[in-house]
Amino acid sequence: MARRQTVAASRAESWAASAGPTFGLRIVILINMEDRNGVERAAGERRAAVRALVLGEHIATQEELARRLAGRGFAVTQPAVSQDLRALGAVKESGRWRLPPDRFAGIGGLVETFAPAGPHLVVVRTLPGAAQRVGHAIDTAEWPEAAGSVAGDDTLFVASASAADQRRLLERLYAALGGGNGSASSGDEATRGGGA
Repeated sequence: MARRQTVAASRAESWAASAGPTFGLRIVILINMEDRNGVERAAGERRAAVRALVLGEHIATQEELARRLAGRGFAVTQPAVSQDLRALGAVKESGRWRLPPDRFAGIGGLVETFAPAGPHLVVVRTLPGAAQRVGHAIDTAEWPEAAGSVAGDDTLFVASASAADQRRLLERLYAALGGGNGSASSGDEATRGGGA
């Protein structure tokens, strides 16, 4: 990954030098956006692992959760674990971490892909006839990042108030839905920076 970024950066720098200073700034911003999307995808994957661990094992402390995540290949800190637990709505109950009832049970299989579209919109593509059910699950979850949604038959638009809210919304969707069913799920499309 680092080699690819270095090669891309050196190509961008030489290209930018011939095109002028303003163009070079745009290239650097695009490279940084790709890096940020990779970080968001990693956070979503980590949250999905946190969810699986909390649901499947007796996790008593954040430190224990961090060790279990490290065993699965995630380099984490205690503050990141704390943030993930908070984002998932986890609570400490009877000496262990628990998640609230899963309003997304059975919904993940209905989602084919989801991806950002501009700075304030996420497009969720579902199986035919499933968009309203998925939209209802998102709306009733009352996520502060989701300003509202509009569902058709197989496509759902979820609006966010800011680009930062959109990133958090994508992380929540990835954690709740596991990245969708299709091979071109949120992380792949977000990395390309593509909309829907």
